[in-house]
Order: sequence, then C-alpha cells, then structure tokens
Amino acid sequence: MKKIIILISFCLPLLLLAQIPQISSPAKVIFPWVEIYSQPNFTGNKTVFRGSQTNKDLSIPAPYKISVKVQPGYVAYINTCNEFNDEVMVRGNQNISLTYNCPLNIKIEKEADIFLQFTGITTTVHNNDCRKVFGNIWVKVYELRADGGVINSFIKQINMRDVNNTQPNWLVYTNASSTSTANVSTPNVFNDRPWENPSFPLTITTPVGFGNIASSNFVVGKSAITEGRVRIEVTADLGTAHKKSDFSEYYPNLKMRTKVKITKTLREWSVLSSTTSLPNYTYSAHFGPYTIDRPNPGDLSHDLQVSFLGNW
Repeated sequence: MKKIIILISFCLPLLLLAQIPQISSPAKVIFPWVEIYSQPNFTGNKTVFRGSQTNKDLSIPAPYKISVKVQPGYVAYINTCNEFNDEVMVRGNQNISLTYNCPLNIKIEKEADIFLQFTGITTTVHNNDCRKVFGNIWVKVYELRADGGVINSFIKQINMRDVNNTQPNWLVYTNASSTSTANVSTPNVFNDRPWENPSFPLTITTPVGFGNIASSNFVVGKSAITEGRVRIEVTADLGTAHKKSDFSEYYPNLKMRTKVKITKTLREWSVLSSTTSLPNYTYSAHFGPYTIDRPNPGDLSHDLQVSFLGNW
C-alpha cells in the first residue's frame, strides 16, 4: 500500500505537468542584410547591417565614394549626404557617390516589379499619311518620398533581357527623325480610340532593344506600391505627316512644340476586363494628349495618345 501511495505521489505531478499547455519560443526574426564598403568596387572597410538603420557614421574618406551589396530580393535606400538629403535606391551590387561624409540612414525592404508593355500610339487618322508618326517616347518610374522628394526606379529587364540596374529611363519607341527619313513605319499607330482588348501576344515592330515585344520591368520597393507612392512618367517628342483628306495639302513633318511629360499614379490605370485574354497583364493606361498643332487655321490638329499594358 505504501508503494502505491509513493507511486501516485511521483506520477501525479507528471500527469498534471503534461496537462499544462506548452508555450513555444517565438520564431527568430532574421533581417535582410546590407554590406557597405568604404571605397568603390567593394574594397576598403566593410560594415554589415541587418535591417534598417539610422545615423550610422562610417567615416567615409574623400572623395566619398562607397560600394554597396544588398541581399537578393530586396532593395535598400541610402541617403547621399547632399543639402536635400536625397536618397538612392540600391539593388544587387553598386557603387554610390556621396556629396560628403555624413551619418548614413539605411532602409531595406522587399523589392517589387512594375512590368510595362508599350502597345501603340493612337491619333485621328484623317488620311493614311497621318499614320507616319516619328520621334521618341521615354518611360520613367519613380517613388515619391514622404517629404516630396523623388527616388528613381531601376530597370531590371528590357524585352525580357537583363539590363544594367542603374538605367533610369526606357526609350520605348524611336522611329526616325522625320518622314523624310526612309522607311518610317506605321504598324503601331491606330485610328481614333485606343484599343481595349488587343490579342495576345501583341508584337511591336519598332521597339528599341532586343526582340519584337517592347516591354520593360522596373523595380520598386513593395511599400511604395501599397502606399500609392509609385509614379509612371511618359515623355514624348513626336511628329507626324498629315493630310486633312485624300485631296488636301500634304504636310510631311508636323511636330510637337516641345517635349511633354505626363505622369500617372498606379491607381489611375484601368483594370482590364476579366474577359480580356491577356494572362500576363492586369492594367492598361493611355497617356496623352500629346498635341501637334494644325498647320494652318483651316486645317486639323493631331492629339496623340500612347498606350501601355501593366502588371504589379
């Protein structure tokens, strides 16, 4: 009987202990890393940071050029020590120039992609000569800072090919300097209203770069998308041939007065219809008008729109 009592006395606490819910230890958070070197090309003193940091005095020597490595899948933002406290985005491995030595603020977050495809130019085609559009179109993507400053995005790919991360502008369309240049092509110029449901894949015959699909992949910080701080800027410097009708006077080289920039937020893009057979795209946008004045008071002007598909 005594043995039974001893056994119960020994086992009972173990049974009660087994009934107590076990509290698991919290998972260890591993912050993404950034390596900063005090000299270009990943030389000099190396300092490794994990996660965002503020006021880190690394005593960078003149001429204040550093190099940075960022963990793949992330982008870092580093101040450049100028009077406006501007920031640059860093992705992968890069050299950076500072204005002078100052404490560095380093922010790091997941990268996100803004994928764009140029799909054509729209204008009123009074006569087929009006399809002869020439000139250039550039695209730039940037983030707005809380203080109103701007951080340029990187281009990750052009036409599905990797490019240099530091390239800030995408020359999406270039087509001669005037209609007097031979072989001014017209397949990308559409009449009156922008398409809404183009067939897929949509090929472009006059893109810049590789292949025949004029597309580009820009990199931004993920929070810039969720917080509505991304801007897409389309700059055009275009001209066109023009005839009011088949029997009117022909004007070979009407041009915009100057380059024009038009900027849209991501929220200004239209969501594609669920019936649209474009599996790689979610949004569309039309930038314009880019106006070419009428050649004389009795004639007609041209308002051009530049159209894109997008995904993010």
